[in-house]
Amino acid sequence: MASLPLSARPERAHARRMALGILIFFLLITVASIAGKTADTREYADWKPTNGGFRET
Repeated sequence: MASLPLSARPERAHARRMALGILIFFLLITVASIAGKTADTREYADWKPTNGGFRET
């Protein structure tokens, strides 16, 4: 059984820390991408040639 807080307002400090953590995470991903440290993991199937938007067989 989950217990919920009884107060009507959320903890602002916790919300601020969570927002800061998410911001830092996205900044790290952005910096790594700019530095070329990320990889494109799409398979060949994602890059098959098309002819006017239709797959060539």
